[in-house]
Amino acid sequence: MIEKVNDRFVAVEINITDAGFPAGVPALEPWRKSYEKEWRHQFGFATSVVIMPDGNGALGTSGCGHTWEWNTSINYDAKKFAAYLDGCLDRFRRARKLFDAKEMDPKERAAEGKRLRDEVIKQLADANKCKKP
Repeated sequence: MIEKVNDRFVAVEINITDAGFPAGVPALEPWRKSYEKEWRHQFGFATSVVIMPDGNGALGTSGCGHTWEWNTSINYDAKKFAAYLDGCLDRFRRARKLFDAKEMDPKERAAEGKRLRDEVIKQLADANKCKKP
């Protein structure tokens, strides 16, 4: 899995406790808002987010990384984490292909873009069904 991350992603660790959320990365806004809204997050907020290279959109998240969810979270299961990364890569390939498809029928392109956005939204929601301690 380390090879996949090193070969296909640019891994960045952000310590939001010390540095806050990075400015100019709109894709991270939902996480910033969640962090600021939920006081419990101030004591532990671990997750991973795969974003587009331009920082404007998310492709997926590993979701809740709370230690009390060790037995269900993507974060603590190598197979689930690998599948999550594969899903993000697939969505990136499809987004890139759609971006490059300048000759595609505009209605078809819009419909495919909506399907892809809906898929990302579903993945984000499914991964973030966090349990309260």
